[in-house]
Amino acid sequence: AKLVHDLNAMSVSEIDEFDYETRIGAYEKINMKLFSEMKESHAVVILSHCVYDMSSEELLLRQSASKSLLAFVQLSSVVLDNSCKKSADQQSSGRNHENNSGVIVTIEPDCCWTIAAIHRTIHKFFLLHMREAMGQAIFIQK
Repeated sequence: AKLVHDLNAMSVSEIDEFDYETRIGAYEKINMKLFSEMKESHAVVILSHCVYDMSSEELLLRQSASKSLLAFVQLSSVVLDNSCKKSADQQSSGRNHENNSGVIVTIEPDCCWTIAAIHRTIHKFFLLHMREAMGQAIFIQK
């Protein structure tokens, strides 16, 4: 709940202005590990906020949202890849994956994401809403 609150933070000193520091701070907390520990219903809320911010006029919000969406795509890749090639040592020690920043992230074997959950989220939410977001006007900074 705090993460969603921070993603929607408004400035306390200016009317109708975003609190960019809090919003960007919230986006910086969103990564593969966070998604791996999150229930599907909670992840959909975060993903919907990211999709919404992808159409923001603010470049910083678009970039942060894009990075967060990429983290979910990376988690999906790890879950789907590891479901195809499980070994005894991977099951007992977790699944290691290097993210775009070069940081090794361990996805624990008790991760709540299953193949069915990934497929459901991608097909019923991710692709549907990304298509809608991409159909909207795109803001380009000159």
